[in-house]
Amino acid sequence: MADGSAVAVVGGAGLNAALESGRAGEFRIAAIVVPQPLTDPRQPELFDSGYPAWCDTLIAAREPRVPLVIGSLAEAAPGNSFRHDDTFRFAIDSLRKIRFDAERCGVRLAVQARAELGFSVGDMRELIDEANSYWVGMEVEASGPDLVADVADSLAVLTHRVIAVRLRNAAANAIEDMRCVMESLQLDAPLIIDAPQANPPTR
Repeated sequence: MADGSAVAVVGGAGLNAALESGRAGEFRIAAIVVPQPLTDPRQPELFDSGYPAWCDTLIAAREPRVPLVIGSLAEAAPGNSFRHDDTFRFAIDSLRKIRFDAERCGVRLAVQARAELGFSVGDMRELIDEANSYWVGMEVEASGPDLVADVADSLAVLTHRVIAVRLRNAAANAIEDMRCVMESLQLDAPLIIDAPQANPPTR
């Protein structure tokens, strides 16, 4: 599993500089986070509107051999209610399309669970199973004082489908507790520790 020296960098304007620093050995990049969601269930004709940005990020990850690209399926703004069946169908269609790009680039896609979309842990398990690809899995993210307790049950349900666990602003004891939980579940996934900054300092 990764230690605190492995970081997640956020795609966008600062991505190239961050990748350059990673190539120079200033820090190890565990994952690139795509800022744009993959789908927009509010616009069926643009169900995969984020596809170009995700593909560009997969390509960018190849050269420094970044093993993971992390992204959200959709962004649910307050007050927007998406039909569960529609959102689920859009998500499956989008993942089935981009899984081949991930395989070509040799980079795995870790899909963020977004509770505001109305997906249960069981839904997320079914979604990854429907994508049916080694190159597509789940990212489980945790933050706050009870972060280990908050995600332990989800990890137990998702098991091998989890390909990244990401902690935000975690205390040292919480990091060690999470390592113990992952080892007890025999999860073969990196543990990514996010610093308070969105991106690490670059040259």
